[in-house]
Amino acid sequence: MSDSPKMTDKQIIDWILSCRDEAEEAKTERMGRNKDNYDMFHLRHDFSHKEEGQSQEILSKQSMAVEQNKSFFQQALADLGEWWKADSCYADAAESMIIRPHEITKISNYMLGRALYFSHVGNSIEQAMLASLAISKISGVMIPKPRFISRKSGRGKSLKRWVEKIDNKTWEARFSIVRAENFYPDPSGKGLYEIEDSWPDFHEITTMAEFDDDFDSSLIDGLPRGGVVDAEEDSSKARETGQNTTNSGHRPKVKLTEFWGTILNPTSGAIEFENVQVIIANDSDLILRPRPNPLWHQRSPYTVSPLMEVANSVWHKAPMDAPTCHNRALIEMYNLVVDAAMRQVHATSQLRKDWLDNPAQVSEGIKPGAALVVNSLCPPGGKVMEPLTAVMIPGEAFNVFNIMSQEFNASALTSDLRGGIMPSREMKATAIVEQSQAITGVFQGMAKNYEAHQSQRELELTWMTTAQHCDQIDKEIFVSLFCKQRGEEL
Repeated sequence: MSDSPKMTDKQIIDWILSCRDEAEEAKTERMGRNKDNYDMFHLRHDFSHKEEGQSQEILSKQSMAVEQNKSFFQQALADLGEWWKADSCYADAAESMIIRPHEITKISNYMLGRALYFSHVGNSIEQAMLASLAISKISGVMIPKPRFISRKSGRGKSLKRWVEKIDNKTWEARFSIVRAENFYPDPSGKGLYEIEDSWPDFHEITTMAEFDDDFDSSLIDGLPRGGVVDAEEDSSKARETGQNTTNSGHRPKVKLTEFWGTILNPTSGAIEFENVQVIIANDSDLILRPRPNPLWHQRSPYTVSPLMEVANSVWHKAPMDAPTCHNRALIEMYNLVVDAAMRQVHATSQLRKDWLDNPAQVSEGIKPGAALVVNSLCPPGGKVMEPLTAVMIPGEAFNVFNIMSQEFNASALTSDLRGGIMPSREMKATAIVEQSQAITGVFQGMAKNYEAHQSQRELELTWMTTAQHCDQIDKEIFVSLFCKQRGEEL
């Protein structure tokens, strides 16, 4: 710690916002790629260069590749069976622990199930494939858990029975997917800080202050009630979710900037606050001043992991960066082929009306199979109607499209067979097996890396966060998991 006087509130706010600006500048190009990936995932393509009447079909190769790969990772990382367990660092002391390893596993599995962890893994993989990083936040929330007790009064004919509801609450773990647009890690890779922007409803801020005395209630009460709406945040979120932007002016919101890390003195460079949590409201009010990390595990609540690592990078690469480019090229090529086919079927023709016996017979168009009656002016073998140009689809177009499809499959780590398309007859069974094994081998390497950097950390933080809030968990949950005697002991 520095011996110099602590920084003022304004200096702290300025320093944190400068860190956010620094991190935002470092991820600018990455965010542009993320937008392209999400647009393609939701089947959006720019057809502004097309003329009226031209084909505007969209291919879903990239989005389906994401779903295939997501399913693979879900099965590899978080299967429905016994896919993980807690172990003691000291094997001979396991039975003497207050809470034994198998009990830790059971409690954590209960919390994982309540938090829909299997779906969370799929959502995290989807984010990592499209936005380069899987960013999760492990926290908890108090939820209603009412109890129902049977009551009775009187005797004999006057006996009455009824069920009485008793309000109760319990703590549960929560996994949140943090949008890459709202996450600002230290771009130097030294892990000095992690910052998150969020826009919760005003009532959520007041609830946080009720349960945490470190919040400055006077500043919270003075926050504007008109609501803070960020148009760029709404539009970028809509791009990722596929939903339309909404008018939420009737719900007052507050912009929160949550800081976890170490604050340095901007003049001396010395450490002023180490491993602290800070929250700024609307980029101007310090509603939670720097306080020591309140979490037992003494880390930030975020877990961050890529699927494709780049040495010395913070944002790494997204597996769908190249497939998105290939999908766009395939869309353009596909539409050119469709346009050529449409022109061939509906080719522009010229008509000699003076050769028709009755020109009125073509006034409303010529139906398929119609016979045109010509007059004596039409020479033998003459054509009263003939195409102006002959439209042909070159065979090279299909060859180029097939080459593009192969490049897409290679970059997306998929194949026609995985997509439900039968391979060509020339392809031998051994080649198909080798190709599938090669793809599976790459995925297994990614899965192991993801498991070590993301899933394992999520499980560790889930248990340590649960242990910190054990006294807020309803007793009956322990009884249901471990029987009455052991449940009450825990």
